Amino acid sequence: MKVHILVSLYAYKALVDPTRAIIKEDNINYSWHDFVSKNNQNALTIVNVWAPVVAIYLLDIYVFYTLVLAVYGFLQGARDRLGE
Repeated sequence: MKVHILVSLYAYKALVDPTRAIIKEDNINYSWHDFVSKNNQNALTIVNVWAPVVAIYLLDIYVFYTLVLAVYGFLQGARDRLGE
């Protein structure tokens, strides 16, 4: 678990510098500029950079929760002597 947290922190750190660079950039010209980046510091670009990280984080939470509930259910069933 600790290794997973360290790898995750490394992945987050790798996205911090590009995010700061995108925020500092003033003259990014998009072809559909009416929808994106009008006085919002390129917010949708930053959301697109971070969205996969957030999705994987939520998936990890879901898998961990599922495994914990499976172990808890097994122990509960063993305690109640189900299946005998």
